[in-house]
Amino acid sequence: MSLVASAGGSRSPELSRAALRGRITRGATSFFAAVGIFSVAGLAVSGLMPAPKTPAPAAPAPKSDWIDYGKPVQVYALQTPEFGKDVRLYEARRHREGGGRQDILSYGGVEIGQTPALRIALYRPGAEIAPLTTFHVDVARQAARAGLALTRSSVPDGLATRFGTVEVADIMLARDETPTPCLGFRLMVGEPDLRVAGYACGGAKPLDRPTLACALDRLELLSPGDDKELAKYFIAAEQARNKACATQRPPGAKPGWLEPGGK
Repeated sequence: MSLVASAGGSRSPELSRAALRGRITRGATSFFAAVGIFSVAGLAVSGLMPAPKTPAPAAPAPKSDWIDYGKPVQVYALQTPEFGKDVRLYEARRHREGGGRQDILSYGGVEIGQTPALRIALYRPGAEIAPLTTFHVDVARQAARAGLALTRSSVPDGLATRFGTVEVADIMLARDETPTPCLGFRLMVGEPDLRVAGYACGGAKPLDRPTLACALDRLELLSPGDDKELAKYFIAAEQARNKACATQRPPGAKPGWLEPGGK
């Protein structure tokens, strides 16, 4: 009997079983692939798989070390004909941690190079850490607070005043890339701890050092409060006042609290 089926007969048993096995294999592969997809999705939903990273919220800006006084009590005064009789802007701020105080007096116009301008900052450290910095850094900080850039500075030399020897250097200050020749100055007092820094500009013509010395000589202490060391320092400085500068006091200016007739 022949094992070959006729043309109109059924397929052989071997071919039928092979086709069945192929179908089963393909079906199992599709089934496990579907199970894998749903398993991954389930893990992502349940949190077992790491979720996509989201940008971390921006950290809050650090608090400033200084607290500005809204309406500060004026501790210092300066009346000078070169920069104007009255202070244009008086600022004061207190150190948040140590309680030190800084007073800033600004005179003259806002636009340097056109009108005379003077900015002087007096800092009495408290319990805060206040490391000493260089002349360039101290002057640059005051210029920056006024919106100016210190672009050039010579080596500072000494200038005699009634408060002692003040460091002075020829500097260039710029706003909007327009340089203006000015004088930068700094005074470091050991006892009491008093740090003074700033700049002075002559406007149409450069400011000379004797004019700056006389301007600084007219600095007065209005309200020492409980600061006995500071009051004692100004009393001692009164004995060294330059008489030539005193004759240049602006008309109508009141005498200082240590001068005859002063309060």
